[in-house]
Amino acid sequence: MKVSVLMPTYNDEKYLGEAIESVLVQEGIDVEVVVVNDGSTDNTDEVIKRFKSRKIIYVKQENKGQLNALFTASRYLTGDFVCLFHSDDLIVNKNSFVKNVDFILSNNLDGCYGDYVKIDETGNEKGLLEVPKRLKTQDTLKLLLLKGSNFIGDHFFVTRFAFYKSVLTNYVIWNMPYWFYKNKNQLKILNLKYNPEPWYKYRVHSENYVHSEIGKLEIFNGVARTIVTLSNYYNVIPLPYQKKLPVQLYKLPFTNRSLKEFQVYALLKSLLKKYSIKKQDPYFNAVLNSYRFKSNELVNLDPEEVKSIPILLGKDARLFFTKLREKFKLYENLIEKATHGKFTVCVDKRFERKLNSIRRFLNINFDIRAG
Repeated sequence: MKVSVLMPTYNDEKYLGEAIESVLVQEGIDVEVVVVNDGSTDNTDEVIKRFKSRKIIYVKQENKGQLNALFTASRYLTGDFVCLFHSDDLIVNKNSFVKNVDFILSNNLDGCYGDYVKIDETGNEKGLLEVPKRLKTQDTLKLLLLKGSNFIGDHFFVTRFAFYKSVLTNYVIWNMPYWFYKNKNQLKILNLKYNPEPWYKYRVHSENYVHSEIGKLEIFNGVARTIVTLSNYYNVIPLPYQKKLPVQLYKLPFTNRSLKEFQVYALLKSLLKKYSIKKQDPYFNAVLNSYRFKSNELVNLDPEEVKSIPILLGKDARLFFTKLREKFKLYENLIEKATHGKFTVCVDKRFERKLNSIRRFLNINFDIRAG
C-alpha cells in the first residue's frame, strides 16, 4: 500500500523542510510526496533539493494558486491513498499514515477525517481544533446553513478511487468541500468516518493565506459556489431552519425575486460579514446584486469573442483575480453588467455550455438565451 501526499508550496522555506521530513519518516507503509513549487520567490527550490529521497516527486510551475498546484500534483500520484498536506504543517507522528490506512480498510471506507492539533509558528501544540464526530448526507444542509464553510476541514485522506470520484472535481477543480458530490442530480457524500486519533498538525500563524485580501476573495469564490450549488436542493427559509439563518433574511422584501435567488443573496451578504470582507472589489457587489436585483438587460455576445475566451474553473480564482482580469474582457464585462442586477445573455447555441461554465466560475446570476 502506498500513500500519495499532495503538497502545494509557495514561499514556505521556513517550514517546508520539516513538513517533508514528517512525511518521509512515516513507518509501516510506502509513501510518495508530490511537491509542487507554485512559483516561489524564496529559497524553496534549495530546501527541496537538499532531499535526495526517491520518494519525492518535485514539480515547478509559475504561480497559479494552491488549487492549480494541487491539480498539477494529481497528475503524478501513484498511491492507493491520497492526502492533502500543506507545506507549513506537520504530521502528528510517524505512525499516523498507517493508522489511517488501517482505519479505512477495516471499516471499508472512502476515507477518514479527524480533529486537528493546532501548533504555533515554532511548532508548540496549542490544543485541538475539533470537528463533528459524524458525517451524513443531511450534513449537506448543515453545510448550506454554515454558508458553505467546510466544517470537517479541507485536508482529505481518501482512497484513490474516492479522490477521482469526488475530491478532484469538487475540491481541486471547483473549490468546494471535497466530501459531497452530485450523482444523477442527487446529492451524495463520500463514505467517511471520524478517526478519534488526530493525524494532522495545523500551523496557525499570521502568514496563513486566509488572512490576505486575495485569500478572502478566493475563499468567497469557493463558498459562494457551494451556496449556489446547494440552494438547488434546499429551501432553508421555512421552519425549522430559519432560526439558524442570518437576521438579514427576515428584513429583506421578496419583491420579484425567486425564493432561491432571495436565499442565495441573504446567505452571500452574511458571508461577507463572516469573513470581514469589504466591498471595495466590484466582484463582490456584482455577485450580490445579480441575486438582489433584476435589470432586464439583454447582452448580446460576439460569437468570435466567446469562442476565443478560455474557460476558467474554480481552481483558477486566484490566477484570475491577480493576473488575468485585464485580459479576460468577457468575464469583466459580465461582472460589470451584474452590478445592475440579473440580466440575460444572448449567445450562439454552440456556446451555451461554455457560458454555463463561465457563470459557474463567476457565481453571477444571469439567464442564458441560446439560439
